[in-house]
Amino acid sequence: MIDIILFSLGVIVLVMATFFDVKTKEIPNWLTYSFITLAFVTNIIYSIIKSDYNFILKSFLGFSFFFVIGSIMYYAQQWGGGDTKLSMGLGATFYAYPIFLTKIFNPNLTIPFVITILINILLVGAIYSLLWSFYLIIKNYKKFKEGLKLKIIKTKNIQIGVLIFVIVALGISLITDFKIVGIILSLLFVALMYLLIAIKTIDEICMFRIVSIKKLTEGDWIPKPIYHQGKLIIKSKAEGLTKNNILLLKKLRIKKILIREGIPFVPSILLGIIVSIIFGFIIPI
Repeated sequence: MIDIILFSLGVIVLVMATFFDVKTKEIPNWLTYSFITLAFVTNIIYSIIKSDYNFILKSFLGFSFFFVIGSIMYYAQQWGGGDTKLSMGLGATFYAYPIFLTKIFNPNLTIPFVITILINILLVGAIYSLLWSFYLIIKNYKKFKEGLKLKIIKTKNIQIGVLIFVIVALGISLITDFKIVGIILSLLFVALMYLLIAIKTIDEICMFRIVSIKKLTEGDWIPKPIYHQGKLIIKSKAEGLTKNNILLLKKLRIKKILIREGIPFVPSILLGIIVSIIFGFIIPI
């Protein structure tokens, strides 16, 4: 019964969070905090009923696991605050695979399910982010094209250095027994360099926008420090703007600032959970 309750809770919250993330690019705190609280309360009640405290212990371990991972991703500016808190709720809810679903699916459960969820979310998220990047390129094609040309010109010296390194490495590999490997790695290295240039262009052209102070929310990322009348008032930081920062901007009557928008990541978390439920760990081991 607890599997059904927790599974239903997780799915409902993920669907709601996806709706909010796509529509407003923000996940309400009431939703994430309620999710975490309900997951713990459900496990506590079930632990008491069954006189088995493994339920709440595993829930806490799952929460702690994603607290650490989520914090790393948050301060690396890969996840927003809402994504991080949502992942903690998922850890508390899906530490173990819902047993009742084994009658429907035949998932690969060779590693702990909480780790399966994390890896699948990251893999699905990588594909999702790539597709979203293509969408942004198409949507902002003219700006992207101009920005890419400028970025290639600005990074000319870096490109020359990389190409010289690749040519030398390729030359060395050709006189050894690793010719094929050398050629493949050289091509991948060059492709990776231009992929990073394209990603940086997408970031600068498509992910930055000027917004009204009225539309700012706690956690919004600023790409550079904010000055007022030549004085530094807010430093750029990984955790984004605080409520006090926003109040200060309003007090100084600053109308607009530049922020960096992230890709709405919750849809990929939802897809990662769906993949985990149906297939388990998607890397065959």
